[in-house]
Amino acid sequence: MDKIFLIKLFSFVLLSTTFVSCNSVPTKEISATLDSIYLLQVDFRTVDKKLITKELAELIDSVKTKEEQETEEMLLGEHPTDKPSIIEGDLLTSLYEGQNRYQIAELSNDADSAVLLVNFEQTGYNEKWQDTLIFKNEDGWKLDNVLYNNKYTDQYSMQNVLRNYLKSE
Repeated sequence: MDKIFLIKLFSFVLLSTTFVSCNSVPTKEISATLDSIYLLQVDFRTVDKKLITKELAELIDSVKTKEEQETEEMLLGEHPTDKPSIIEGDLLTSLYEGQNRYQIAELSNDADSAVLLVNFEQTGYNEKWQDTLIFKNEDGWKLDNVLYNNKYTDQYSMQNVLRNYLKSE
């Protein structure tokens, strides 16, 4: 089966079997984390490490290191005016241009993880969509991954994009 389908199926099953009232989930802490990341419209490279899981932070640090090496090699190489291999666009949503509005549509959780369906909007491009955010409870609720709506990208998640970049030559 297709990985995207399996991820979406897992998300749907998790949401439909564990959905509880927002009054009994860690809404306040998760909302504060979302605000800190999405209201400021930060680049994925500059997200506060206290707001994301250790695994995601390590992936981002590895990507930043590789991008710096790629840039340095390009500048010292035969074609210093060429563009180095870097990740471009917003990785915190499935839309390359990013978002400027968001709202939690659904939230479900167990003791260790939470799944959020988030409605995003980019008013400058008149685009609206929904991505799934995965949070893990690592001494507090932290963003672990963004599962992309495949309307805008063929990638299925933020972590997938980061790992594919690290594997590329």
